[in-house]
Parts: sequence; C-alpha cells; structure tokens
Amino acid sequence: LLNVRSAPGLKAPIVRRVLGGATVKVDVEGEYAKIREGEYVRTKYLSDKPTKKTTRGDVQRAWKKSKYKDNWKPQQ
Repeated sequence: LLNVRSAPGLKAPIVRRVLGGATVKVDVEGEYAKIREGEYVRTKYLSDKPTKKTTRGDVQRAWKKSKYKDNWKPQQ
C-alpha cells in the first residue's frame, strides 16, 4: 500500500492508500508527485513500468504479519 498524503512531506496526514500496481496520473514536483489537489505521494515509490497488482489477499497476509496483527479484523 502506498500512502497518499494531503500535502508533500512525511508529516502531512494520510488521506487514503493506493494498492501496489495501481495506475495513477501525476504531476511530479520534486520528491513528491501530485495526484490531484490535496493528494501527494513520494516519487521514489512510483514506476513508469508495469508492476504486479496487489490483491486484497496480499494486503491481508501482510497485515497479519505486521506489528499491528493484534488489531486485525477481517472485513465481513
């Protein structure tokens, strides 16, 4: 998952997350790329080449292995 922030910078609040392999159009502004007003991602996590799409199962498996696993609640 890629964090989308409200402004450039790691201290800006996360407004949503994008799954790996998602296609987005961006305007690059230095270290950050603007998806649209109020939505920025770090350019180091972007690629202009196709990547493997992340599935819901990939996210669930990664979450269960993370330090947050005790808070895991599968969606109904």
